[in-house]
Amino acid sequence: MIRKLSKKELEVLYKNEMVFDFPENELKPLSILEREEYNWLGYFEENVLKGYAILILYESKKCILLDYFAILSTYRKNGLGTQFLRELKEEYREWDAIFIESEAEKSETARKRIEFYKHSSAVVTSFIVTLYFVEYHILMIPLAVALDQKEIIDRVRAIYEKIYTPKQLEEYINIKKVIEENAID
Repeated sequence: MIRKLSKKELEVLYKNEMVFDFPENELKPLSILEREEYNWLGYFEENVLKGYAILILYESKKCILLDYFAILSTYRKNGLGTQFLRELKEEYREWDAIFIESEAEKSETARKRIEFYKHSSAVVTSFIVTLYFVEYHILMIPLAVALDQKEIIDRVRAIYEKIYTPKQLEEYINIKKVIEENAID
């Protein structure tokens, strides 16, 4: 079951889980995640928190950025991540797409993460974004409609324009198209 987390639950989650689940250079400060643009969701089984997702919803564009997604370390490797994503897709089935940023580094962990998302119907788009000096592949889980390359990039840019200042966009965010579509080495 998915339910919205309270601010207090987010604070506890951040301090006890997120700081261990994500590298320091990828984890935004708690003060940013507490902004109104962010939606904090918990994945529960029998009232026990098993995972979490932090989303940015862009209602007028009918798209979502899955900013953070994790199953608590105690419950990993049991298919809960796949189930949680399935329930998120069902919850937002009327929306157009869920976008995901996944590390572009060539590590085994990065490959496994991309394979996990692909297994859950995500496609690797032809775009890479550099956010504050970290490169990410842009993945997309299509929901209600098929988006072409222009629509994908327009919506991703719109999400970034919603959450970053013009100065941050200019200095720290760069989206580029890779030569070969769906290319990950």
